Amino acid sequence: GAEVSDLGILPDDPRSTADALGGIGTRFDLVLSSGAVSMGGKDHIRGALEAAGGTVQGWRVAIKPGKPVMFGQLG
Repeated sequence: GAEVSDLGILPDDPRSTADALGGIGTRFDLVLSSGAVSMGGKDHIRGALEAAGGTVQGWRVAIKPGKPVMFGQLG
C-alpha cells in the first residue's frame, strides 16, 4: 500500500514551484507533477527542481506515444 498526499495546485511560477519542492524535504518517496515539464516558457519544473537542490536524471525521454516527461532526484 501507499499513502497519497495532494499538495494542491501551485501558482504557475518558478519560485513557487521551487519553494514547494524545497519544502518537501524527505517526506515523500515520489512526487508527480502533471504539468510544467515540456519546453515552453511556463514549463519550469526542471529549473525549480535544480533550484531546490535536486538533480535531473532524465529529460525529454523519448516515449511514443506519450507526452513530455522528466525524472529527477531531490534529497
